[in-house]
Amino acid sequence: MQTISEQQNNQEEKKKLRPWQRRFIMYGVAILVTVFYIYVLSDSNYNMRRKLDNKIAEYEAEIAKQQKNYEQQCTYESMQTDLNHKERFYREVLNMKKPNEDVFIIKE
Repeated sequence: MQTISEQQNNQEEKKKLRPWQRRFIMYGVAILVTVFYIYVLSDSNYNMRRKLDNKIAEYEAEIAKQQKNYEQQCTYESMQTDLNHKERFYREVLNMKKPNEDVFIIKE
């Protein structure tokens, strides 16, 4: 039979963590702290990266819009000076034809 003090000692020993358990907890806490720092506190945190990605998408859309506008402007200017280009534009874009010809339109 165990005495009361021996029972208390056994219960205290059960409550104590083994060395591998302590290491496991310490490494887990260290990893959690590192992940928290990377995603929340650092200069390149998650919110900042998301905002910058949105800005990049906006700028890329603006660039595409400006390029399209530039191409249209160049097309308009070249149409004003080149008669062959004018005729090609009317035929391809507006589907116009000369009175004595047949036009077949193939759409993909």
